[in-house]
Amino acid sequence: MRILMACVGTRGDVQPYIALGRAFIGRGHRVVIATHREFEDFVTDHGVQFAPIAGDSRAGLRGEAGGELLRNPRGTLRNVRLWQRVLSEQADQAVRDCYDAARDADVIMGSPLGVLVGYNAAEACGLPLVRAYYGPPFVPTGEVPAGPIPAQVSLGPRLNRLSWVLARQFAWQLARPWANRHGRKPLGLSPFPVLCDPFSSLDRQRSPVVCGYSEAVVPRRTDWPEYIHVTGYWFVPVPIDSCPPSALDDFVHAESPPVYIGFGSMPGYDTDALITCTSDAVRTSGCRALLFVPDGDGNGEPKVVSDDLMTIGDVSFEWLFPRVAAVVQHGGAGTVGAALAAGKPTQVIPFLADQHFWAARVTALGVGPKPLLPDRLNSATLANAMTTLTTDDDMRRKAAALGARIRAEDGVGTAVSVIEEYVQNKSAAFAARVPRQRARALDMPA
Repeated sequence: MRILMACVGTRGDVQPYIALGRAFIGRGHRVVIATHREFEDFVTDHGVQFAPIAGDSRAGLRGEAGGELLRNPRGTLRNVRLWQRVLSEQADQAVRDCYDAARDADVIMGSPLGVLVGYNAAEACGLPLVRAYYGPPFVPTGEVPAGPIPAQVSLGPRLNRLSWVLARQFAWQLARPWANRHGRKPLGLSPFPVLCDPFSSLDRQRSPVVCGYSEAVVPRRTDWPEYIHVTGYWFVPVPIDSCPPSALDDFVHAESPPVYIGFGSMPGYDTDALITCTSDAVRTSGCRALLFVPDGDGNGEPKVVSDDLMTIGDVSFEWLFPRVAAVVQHGGAGTVGAALAAGKPTQVIPFLADQHFWAARVTALGVGPKPLLPDRLNSATLANAMTTLTTDDDMRRKAAALGARIRAEDGVGTAVSVIEEYVQNKSAAFAARVPRQRARALDMPA
Protein backbone atom coordinates (compact mmCIF):
# COMPACT_ATOMS: atom_id res chain seq x y z
CA MET A 1 0.00 0.00 0.00
CA ARG A 2 1.27 3.46 -0.93
CA ILE A 3 0.20 6.13 1.56
CA LEU A 4 0.44 9.88 1.24
CA MET A 5 0.03 11.92 4.43
CA ALA A 6 -0.89 15.56 3.81
CA CYS A 7 0.27 17.61 6.82
CA VAL A 8 -0.06 21.37 7.07
CA GLY A 9 1.00 23.45 10.07
CA THR A 10 3.83 23.53 12.59
CA ARG A 11 6.11 20.80 13.94
CA GLY A 12 3.35 19.58 16.27
CA ASP A 13 1.09 19.09 13.24
CA VAL A 14 3.67 16.82 11.59
CA GLN A 15 5.10 14.69 14.40
CA PRO A 16 2.08 12.39 15.01
CA TYR A 17 2.14 11.35 11.35
CA ILE A 18 5.81 10.44 11.57
CA ALA A 19 4.78 7.95 14.26
CA LEU A 20 2.08 6.50 11.98
CA GLY A 21 4.43 6.54 8.99
CA ARG A 22 7.09 4.54 10.81
CA ALA A 23 4.50 1.94 11.82
CA PHE A 24 3.16 1.60 8.27
CA ILE A 25 6.70 1.19 6.94
CA GLY A 26 7.30 -1.50 9.55
CA ARG A 27 4.35 -3.41 8.06
CA GLY A 28 5.78 -3.22 4.54
CA HIS A 29 3.93 -0.18 3.21
CA ARG A 30 5.40 2.82 1.43
CA VAL A 31 4.77 6.18 3.11
CA VAL A 32 5.33 9.75 1.95
CA ILE A 33 4.69 12.73 4.22
CA ALA A 34 3.85 15.83 2.21
CA THR A 35 4.55 18.90 4.30
CA HIS A 36 6.54 22.14 4.38
CA ARG A 37 10.23 22.32 3.42
CA GLU A 38 11.26 23.32 6.93
CA PHE A 39 10.36 19.81 8.17
CA GLU A 40 12.19 17.82 5.48
CA ASP A 41 15.06 16.77 7.75
CA PHE A 42 12.65 16.09 10.62
CA VAL A 43 10.71 13.67 8.40
CA THR A 44 13.60 11.96 6.63
CA ASP A 45 15.67 11.56 9.81
CA HIS A 46 12.90 9.23 11.00
CA GLY A 47 13.15 7.13 7.85
CA VAL A 48 10.00 8.45 6.14
CA GLN A 49 9.94 9.80 2.58
CA PHE A 50 9.26 13.50 2.16
CA ALA A 51 7.40 15.52 -0.49
CA PRO A 52 7.21 19.33 -0.35
CA ILE A 53 4.04 21.32 0.20
CA ALA A 54 4.25 25.10 -0.14
CA GLY A 55 3.74 27.25 2.93
CA ASP A 56 5.17 28.15 6.30
CA SER A 57 2.53 28.50 9.00
CA ARG A 58 5.05 29.67 11.59
CA ALA A 59 5.97 32.59 9.36
CA GLY A 60 2.25 33.21 8.80
CA LEU A 61 1.60 33.44 12.53
CA ARG A 62 4.39 35.98 12.80
CA GLY A 63 2.82 38.13 10.08
CA GLU A 64 0.16 40.81 10.43
CA ALA A 65 -2.81 38.43 10.31
CA GLY A 66 -1.14 36.01 12.70
CA GLY A 67 -0.44 38.81 15.14
CA GLU A 68 -4.10 39.86 15.12
CA LEU A 69 -5.14 36.26 15.65
CA LEU A 70 -2.89 35.85 18.67
CA ARG A 71 -4.09 39.12 20.20
CA ASN A 72 -7.73 38.03 19.93
CA PRO A 73 -7.69 34.21 19.92
CA ARG A 74 -11.29 33.62 21.00
CA GLY A 75 -13.17 35.50 18.31
CA THR A 76 -15.19 33.65 15.71
CA LEU A 77 -16.13 35.32 12.42
CA ARG A 78 -13.16 37.67 12.28
CA ASN A 79 -10.72 34.94 13.28
CA VAL A 80 -11.93 32.62 10.53
CA ARG A 81 -10.93 35.37 8.11
CA LEU A 82 -7.60 35.82 9.86
CA TRP A 83 -6.87 32.07 9.65
CA GLN A 84 -7.67 32.20 5.95
CA ARG A 85 -5.21 35.06 5.50
CA VAL A 86 -2.53 33.14 7.41
CA LEU A 87 -3.01 30.07 5.18
CA SER A 88 -3.76 31.80 1.86
CA GLU A 89 -0.35 33.05 0.74
CA GLN A 90 0.76 29.76 -0.82
CA ALA A 91 -2.47 27.75 -0.62
CA ASP A 92 -2.89 27.35 -4.38
CA GLN A 93 0.61 25.94 -4.75
CA ALA A 94 0.12 23.68 -1.73
CA VAL A 95 -2.90 22.06 -3.41
CA ARG A 96 -0.92 21.51 -6.61
CA ASP A 97 2.00 20.10 -4.64
CA CYS A 98 -0.24 17.63 -2.83
CA TYR A 99 -1.81 16.55 -6.13
CA ASP A 100 1.65 15.94 -7.65
CA ALA A 101 2.71 13.88 -4.63
CA ALA A 102 -0.51 11.81 -4.70
CA ARG A 103 -0.36 10.55 -8.27
CA ASP A 104 1.11 7.16 -7.38
CA ALA A 105 -0.58 6.76 -3.97
CA ASP A 106 -3.30 4.30 -3.00
CA VAL A 107 -4.75 6.39 -0.18
CA ILE A 108 -4.38 9.90 1.20
CA MET A 109 -4.45 10.74 4.91
CA GLY A 110 -5.21 14.32 5.90
CA SER A 111 -4.19 16.09 9.11
CA PRO A 112 -6.61 18.66 10.62
CA LEU A 113 -5.14 21.53 8.57
CA GLY A 114 -4.13 19.30 5.66
CA VAL A 115 -7.41 17.48 5.16
CA LEU A 116 -8.91 19.96 2.69
CA VAL A 117 -5.72 19.95 0.63
CA GLY A 118 -5.82 16.16 0.76
CA TYR A 119 -9.54 16.04 -0.11
CA ASN A 120 -9.06 17.95 -3.35
CA ALA A 121 -6.02 15.89 -4.33
CA ALA A 122 -7.89 12.67 -3.53
CA GLU A 123 -10.84 13.69 -5.70
CA ALA A 124 -8.60 14.75 -8.57
CA CYS A 125 -6.67 11.45 -8.40
CA GLY A 126 -9.68 9.23 -7.66
CA LEU A 127 -8.28 8.05 -4.31
CA PRO A 128 -9.88 7.31 -0.92
CA LEU A 129 -9.25 9.83 1.85
CA VAL A 130 -8.81 9.05 5.56
CA ARG A 131 -9.20 11.83 8.10
CA ALA A 132 -6.44 11.46 10.67
CA TYR A 133 -6.91 13.92 13.52
CA TYR A 134 -5.14 14.43 16.84
CA GLY A 135 -8.28 15.90 18.45
CA PRO A 136 -12.02 15.18 18.47
CA PRO A 137 -13.70 15.52 15.07
CA PHE A 138 -16.37 18.15 14.43
CA VAL A 139 -19.15 15.56 14.28
CA PRO A 140 -22.72 16.07 15.57
CA THR A 141 -23.55 14.47 18.89
CA GLY A 142 -26.49 14.67 21.25
CA GLU A 143 -24.31 14.42 24.35
CA VAL A 144 -22.82 17.93 24.41
CA PRO A 145 -23.51 21.15 22.49
CA ALA A 146 -21.16 22.63 19.95
CA GLY A 147 -18.85 25.47 20.95
CA PRO A 148 -18.93 28.23 21.93
CA ILE A 149 -21.69 26.82 24.20
CA PRO A 150 -19.94 25.41 27.33
CA ALA A 151 -19.91 21.60 27.35
CA GLN A 152 -21.45 21.48 30.82
CA VAL A 153 -24.54 23.38 29.57
CA SER A 154 -26.50 20.60 27.93
CA LEU A 155 -29.46 21.59 25.75
CA GLY A 156 -30.84 18.07 25.53
CA PRO A 157 -29.97 15.47 22.86
CA ARG A 158 -31.93 17.00 19.96
CA LEU A 159 -30.83 20.60 20.49
CA ASN A 160 -27.27 19.52 21.21
CA ARG A 161 -27.14 17.71 17.89
CA LEU A 162 -28.82 20.60 16.10
CA SER A 163 -26.21 22.99 17.51
CA TRP A 164 -23.48 20.93 15.86
CA VAL A 165 -25.29 20.84 12.53
CA LEU A 166 -25.79 24.60 12.58
CA ALA A 167 -22.25 25.32 13.74
CA ARG A 168 -20.82 23.07 11.05
CA GLN A 169 -22.92 24.73 8.35
CA PHE A 170 -22.01 28.20 9.62
CA ALA A 171 -18.30 27.36 9.52
CA TRP A 172 -18.70 25.87 6.04
CA GLN A 173 -20.36 28.97 4.63
CA LEU A 174 -17.48 31.05 5.93
CA ALA A 175 -14.91 28.67 4.48
CA ARG A 176 -16.58 27.74 1.16
CA PRO A 177 -15.53 30.76 -0.97
CA TRP A 178 -11.94 30.37 0.25
CA ALA A 179 -12.04 26.58 -0.28
CA ASN A 180 -13.32 26.96 -3.83
CA ARG A 181 -10.79 29.64 -4.71
CA HIS A 182 -7.72 28.00 -3.16
CA GLY A 183 -8.67 24.32 -3.21
CA ARG A 184 -10.84 23.58 -6.22
CA LYS A 185 -9.80 26.13 -8.82
CA PRO A 186 -6.07 25.26 -8.90
CA LEU A 187 -6.92 21.65 -9.88
CA GLY A 188 -9.75 22.52 -12.26
CA LEU A 189 -12.38 20.91 -10.02
CA SER A 190 -15.97 22.09 -9.96
CA PRO A 191 -16.87 24.35 -6.99
CA PHE A 192 -18.25 22.85 -3.80
CA PRO A 193 -22.07 22.98 -3.58
CA VAL A 194 -23.54 25.69 -1.39
CA LEU A 195 -24.99 23.47 1.34
CA CYS A 196 -22.84 20.34 1.03
CA ASP A 197 -19.46 20.54 2.73
CA PRO A 198 -16.85 17.93 1.75
CA PHE A 199 -16.77 16.34 5.19
CA SER A 200 -20.49 15.56 5.06
CA SER A 201 -19.77 13.81 1.78
CA LEU A 202 -17.05 11.76 3.48
CA ASP A 203 -19.47 10.93 6.30
CA ARG A 204 -22.01 9.59 3.81
CA GLN A 205 -19.27 7.43 2.30
CA ARG A 206 -18.42 6.21 5.81
CA SER A 207 -14.83 7.24 5.28
CA PRO A 208 -12.98 6.49 8.52
CA VAL A 209 -11.85 9.10 11.00
CA VAL A 210 -8.95 8.03 13.19
CA CYS A 211 -8.38 10.20 16.26
CA GLY A 212 -4.96 10.14 17.90
CA TYR A 213 -5.82 10.80 21.51
CA SER A 214 -6.90 8.71 24.48
CA GLU A 215 -10.48 8.04 25.54
CA ALA A 216 -9.16 8.51 29.08
CA VAL A 217 -8.60 12.17 28.16
CA VAL A 218 -11.66 12.82 25.98
CA PRO A 219 -14.32 10.06 26.13
CA ARG A 220 -15.69 8.90 22.79
CA ARG A 221 -19.26 10.08 22.22
CA THR A 222 -21.57 7.07 22.43
CA ASP A 223 -23.71 8.28 19.52
CA TRP A 224 -20.84 8.77 17.08
CA PRO A 225 -20.99 6.43 14.05
CA GLU A 226 -18.75 3.38 14.08
CA TYR A 227 -16.38 4.74 11.43
CA ILE A 228 -14.99 7.19 14.01
CA HIS A 229 -12.14 5.53 15.90
CA VAL A 230 -10.47 6.96 19.02
CA THR A 231 -7.24 5.01 18.94
CA GLY A 232 -4.97 6.41 21.62
CA TYR A 233 -2.05 8.80 21.11
CA TRP A 234 0.45 8.60 18.23
CA PHE A 235 3.86 8.99 19.82
CA VAL A 236 7.23 8.66 18.12
CA PRO A 237 9.17 6.10 20.19
CA VAL A 238 12.45 7.19 21.76
CA PRO A 239 15.35 5.30 20.13
CA ILE A 240 17.15 2.93 22.49
CA ASP A 241 20.43 4.68 21.71
CA SER A 242 18.92 8.17 22.12
CA CYS A 243 21.57 10.57 23.38
CA PRO A 244 20.37 14.01 24.52
CA PRO A 245 22.91 16.81 24.89
CA SER A 246 25.12 15.99 27.85
CA ALA A 247 24.55 19.42 29.42
CA LEU A 248 20.79 18.81 29.38
CA ASP A 249 21.14 15.30 30.78
CA ASP A 250 23.39 16.56 33.57
CA PHE A 251 20.99 19.40 34.46
CA VAL A 252 17.93 17.15 34.53
CA HIS A 253 19.57 14.65 36.88
CA ALA A 254 21.59 17.11 39.00
CA GLU A 255 19.08 17.71 41.80
CA SER A 256 15.29 17.69 42.08
CA PRO A 257 13.52 17.29 38.71
CA PRO A 258 12.95 20.62 36.94
CA VAL A 259 9.70 22.05 35.59
CA TYR A 260 9.57 22.26 31.80
CA ILE A 261 8.28 25.57 30.39
CA GLY A 262 7.70 26.01 26.67
CA PHE A 263 5.25 27.40 24.13
CA GLY A 264 6.25 25.51 21.00
CA SER A 265 5.93 27.47 17.77
CA MET A 266 3.76 30.18 19.29
CA PRO A 267 5.08 33.69 18.57
CA GLY A 268 3.97 36.86 20.30
CA TYR A 269 6.23 36.93 23.33
CA ASP A 270 9.64 38.55 23.96
CA THR A 271 12.30 35.89 24.58
CA ASP A 272 14.48 38.02 26.85
CA ALA A 273 11.46 39.09 28.89
CA LEU A 274 10.38 35.44 29.21
CA ILE A 275 13.83 34.43 30.48
CA THR A 276 13.71 37.23 33.06
CA CYS A 277 10.17 36.26 34.06
CA THR A 278 11.18 32.61 34.47
CA SER A 279 14.31 33.50 36.45
CA ASP A 280 12.22 35.50 38.90
CA ALA A 281 9.62 32.70 39.13
CA VAL A 282 12.34 30.13 39.82
CA ARG A 283 13.69 32.21 42.70
CA THR A 284 10.20 32.78 44.15
CA SER A 285 9.00 29.19 43.87
CA GLY A 286 12.22 27.43 44.74
CA CYS A 287 11.76 25.16 41.71
CA ARG A 288 14.30 24.37 39.02
CA ALA A 289 13.23 24.92 35.39
CA LEU A 290 13.96 24.14 31.75
CA LEU A 291 12.81 26.91 29.40
CA PHE A 292 12.26 26.27 25.69
CA VAL A 293 13.86 29.13 23.75
CA PRO A 294 14.21 28.22 20.07
CA ASP A 295 16.60 29.86 17.69
CA GLY A 296 15.60 30.34 14.07
CA ASP A 297 15.02 26.63 13.43
CA GLY A 298 14.13 25.52 16.95
CA ASN A 299 17.46 23.76 17.54
CA GLY A 300 19.00 26.02 20.16
CA GLU A 301 21.74 24.39 22.26
CA PRO A 302 21.22 24.07 26.03
CA LYS A 303 22.46 27.13 27.89
CA VAL A 304 22.83 27.47 31.64
CA VAL A 305 21.23 30.71 32.86
CA SER A 306 21.69 29.96 36.56
CA ASP A 307 22.12 26.95 38.84
CA ASP A 308 18.35 26.44 38.66
CA LEU A 309 17.50 27.50 35.09
CA MET A 310 18.56 26.23 31.68
CA THR A 311 17.27 27.23 28.25
CA ILE A 312 16.92 24.52 25.59
CA GLY A 313 15.81 24.06 21.98
CA ASP A 314 13.84 21.19 20.44
CA VAL A 315 14.08 17.93 22.35
CA SER A 316 12.06 14.73 22.34
CA PHE A 317 9.19 15.14 24.81
CA GLU A 318 8.94 11.36 25.01
CA TRP A 319 12.48 11.39 26.46
CA LEU A 320 12.25 14.60 28.50
CA PHE A 321 8.82 14.65 30.13
CA PRO A 322 9.23 11.45 32.20
CA ARG A 323 12.29 13.14 33.72
CA VAL A 324 10.69 16.46 34.74
CA ALA A 325 8.47 17.34 37.69
CA ALA A 326 5.74 19.11 35.73
CA VAL A 327 5.01 20.89 32.48
CA VAL A 328 3.99 24.49 31.70
CA GLN A 329 2.95 24.75 28.05
CA HIS A 330 0.78 26.33 25.34
CA GLY A 331 -1.71 23.47 25.03
CA GLY A 332 -0.86 21.99 21.64
CA ALA A 333 -2.48 18.58 21.29
CA GLY A 334 0.83 16.74 21.03
CA THR A 335 2.45 18.54 23.95
CA VAL A 336 -0.59 17.94 26.15
CA GLY A 337 -0.62 14.28 25.17
CA ALA A 338 3.10 13.84 25.89
CA ALA A 339 2.76 15.50 29.32
CA LEU A 340 -0.27 13.41 30.26
CA ALA A 341 1.32 10.18 29.02
CA ALA A 342 4.37 10.92 31.17
CA GLY A 343 2.03 11.28 34.15
CA LYS A 344 2.98 14.88 34.82
CA PRO A 345 0.66 17.66 36.04
CA THR A 346 0.53 20.51 33.55
CA GLN A 347 -0.33 24.19 33.47
CA VAL A 348 -1.73 25.21 30.09
CA ILE A 349 -1.33 28.77 28.82
CA PRO A 350 -3.46 28.63 25.64
CA PHE A 351 -2.80 31.03 22.76
CA LEU A 352 -5.36 30.06 20.11
CA ALA A 353 -7.58 27.47 18.41
CA ASP A 354 -7.87 24.03 20.03
CA GLN A 355 -5.39 24.95 22.76
CA HIS A 356 -8.31 26.34 24.79
CA PHE A 357 -10.09 22.99 24.45
CA TRP A 358 -7.11 21.01 25.72
CA ALA A 359 -6.59 23.50 28.55
CA ALA A 360 -10.18 22.92 29.68
CA ARG A 361 -9.72 19.13 29.52
CA VAL A 362 -6.58 19.28 31.66
CA THR A 363 -8.48 21.23 34.33
CA ALA A 364 -11.56 18.97 34.13
CA LEU A 365 -9.40 15.86 34.62
CA GLY A 366 -7.85 17.37 37.74
CA VAL A 367 -4.30 17.08 36.37
CA GLY A 368 -3.62 20.81 36.13
CA PRO A 369 -4.77 24.20 37.42
CA LYS A 370 -7.21 26.45 35.59
CA PRO A 371 -5.87 27.82 32.29
CA LEU A 372 -3.67 30.90 32.48
CA LEU A 373 -4.05 33.28 29.53
CA PRO A 374 -0.85 34.64 27.95
CA ASP A 375 -1.62 38.25 28.90
CA ARG A 376 -1.79 37.16 32.58
CA LEU A 377 1.62 35.48 32.50
CA ASN A 378 4.17 37.17 34.77
CA SER A 379 6.73 36.07 37.34
CA ALA A 380 4.15 35.88 40.15
CA THR A 381 1.56 33.81 38.21
CA LEU A 382 4.28 31.55 36.81
CA ALA A 383 5.78 31.00 40.27
CA ASN A 384 2.33 30.19 41.63
CA ALA A 385 1.71 27.67 38.84
CA MET A 386 5.08 25.99 39.40
CA THR A 387 4.45 25.74 43.13
CA THR A 388 0.97 24.26 42.62
CA LEU A 389 2.20 21.72 40.06
CA THR A 390 5.00 20.48 42.30
CA THR A 391 3.21 20.44 45.66
CA ASP A 392 -0.43 19.46 44.99
CA ASP A 393 -0.36 15.76 45.89
CA ASP A 394 -3.89 15.04 44.64
CA MET A 395 -3.10 16.59 41.24
CA ARG A 396 0.10 14.61 41.00
CA ARG A 397 -1.63 11.32 41.90
CA LYS A 398 -4.31 11.89 39.27
CA ALA A 399 -1.69 12.76 36.66
CA ALA A 400 0.30 9.59 37.45
CA ALA A 401 -2.81 7.39 37.21
CA LEU A 402 -3.87 8.97 33.92
CA GLY A 403 -0.38 8.52 32.51
CA ALA A 404 -0.44 4.81 33.31
CA ARG A 405 -3.75 4.40 31.45
CA ILE A 406 -2.46 6.26 28.39
CA ARG A 407 0.80 4.31 28.24
CA ALA A 408 -1.15 1.03 28.26
CA GLU A 409 -2.78 1.93 24.93
CA ASP A 410 -1.40 1.18 21.46
CA GLY A 411 -2.70 4.19 19.57
CA VAL A 412 -0.37 3.81 16.59
CA GLY A 413 -1.04 0.10 16.13
CA THR A 414 -4.81 0.57 16.40
CA ALA A 415 -4.86 3.42 13.86
CA VAL A 416 -2.70 1.51 11.37
CA SER A 417 -4.96 -1.57 11.59
CA VAL A 418 -8.10 0.52 11.00
CA ILE A 419 -6.62 2.16 7.91
CA GLU A 420 -5.26 -1.09 6.50
CA GLU A 421 -8.66 -2.77 6.80
CA TYR A 422 -10.43 0.20 5.19
CA VAL A 423 -8.11 0.39 2.19
CA GLN A 424 -8.20 -3.37 1.66
CA ASN A 425 -12.01 -3.38 1.69
CA LYS A 426 -12.08 -0.35 -0.58
CA SER A 427 -9.74 -2.03 -3.05
CA ALA A 428 -11.75 -5.28 -2.98
CA ALA A 429 -15.00 -3.41 -3.63
CA PHE A 430 -13.43 -1.56 -6.55
CA ALA A 431 -12.03 -4.78 -8.03
CA ALA A 432 -15.45 -6.45 -7.78
CA ARG A 433 -17.18 -3.46 -9.36
CA VAL A 434 -14.95 -3.22 -12.44
CA PRO A 435 -15.92 -6.61 -14.04
CA ARG A 436 -19.62 -5.82 -13.59
CA GLN A 437 -19.18 -2.41 -15.22
CA ARG A 438 -17.33 -3.98 -18.15
CA ALA A 439 -19.99 -6.68 -18.52
CA ARG A 440 -22.76 -4.09 -18.67
CA ALA A 441 -20.79 -2.13 -21.26
CA LEU A 442 -20.57 -5.27 -23.44
CA ASP A 443 -24.20 -6.20 -22.71
CA MET A 444 -23.02 -9.50 -21.28
CA PRO A 445 -23.98 -11.20 -18.01
CA ALA A 446 -21.55 -10.47 -15.16
